[in-house]
Amino acid sequence: MHRKRVRMSHAESSPAPADCVPVKVLVETIERELIPRLVLAHREEGLPAVADTRALPTKDEITALATVALAQDLTAALALTRGLIGEGLSLESVLMHYVSPAARLLGEYWDTDLHTYTEVTVGMTTLQGVVQTLGPSLKREVFDRGLVLLTSAPGEQHTLGLFLLSEFLFQAGWAVDLAPGLSHAEIIDLVSHTRVEMVGLTVSTPKLLGPLARLTAGIKKYSLNREVLVVVGGATDLVEFAQTNEITALCDPQAAVQWLDVQMAVPRKALSLLS
Repeated sequence: MHRKRVRMSHAESSPAPADCVPVKVLVETIERELIPRLVLAHREEGLPAVADTRALPTKDEITALATVALAQDLTAALALTRGLIGEGLSLESVLMHYVSPAARLLGEYWDTDLHTYTEVTVGMTTLQGVVQTLGPSLKREVFDRGLVLLTSAPGEQHTLGLFLLSEFLFQAGWAVDLAPGLSHAEIIDLVSHTRVEMVGLTVSTPKLLGPLARLTAGIKKYSLNREVLVVVGGATDLVEFAQTNEITALCDPQAAVQWLDVQMAVPRKALSLLS
């Protein structure tokens, strides 16, 4: 089983990024795309539906979940959600009527300037951890398309985009090693000993682009898979950086999965001739 390693840490407050993965998009992806897809996958497994024996979460209960998420307290967030399940709320209802509204509430905190971009994205990362911990049965069990490594540029703190992308890749049949926080040496060691089809890196701070350029060059040089795909995304304009370093810049999780599908469907040599 591939690792799904998560290392969350507090980041310094920062203004909203200029372009990729704005808070509104993150909230909508969790609320309207990710959770409904997971619930649908759960239903398609043919498991018996569980009826709720308690009322749906109240506004105060949703606010409490958002509060512990902002505090980056995954343990407390899991305790709250498991408590509702223990009281008779089904897993589907927890996702649709508890976690999803909490994500929406975090987005409202950003819209009304109650919390910074960093605080809100950290909170949504915590909620994503809740989904990943409570819903293992919602994930696809057959991974027949190869391994994707998702990590952050060394020193990067914003990692929510990786969590969202990992879920879409899981649903598309990819095995994902989700490991934000790896060092340069750890990433090179991993790709040099394990066949990885794509490495996805997130970065939101321009000052990290120099080290990131050296990292992407090292990935291409030492990768066990000589045709490994390297993709960057995050809260900064990465198009010029990607062109300079002969890699790809993408910021939308669904678009990234579609792009990967295209790359893997066409022989790599043919793509190089067309580029």
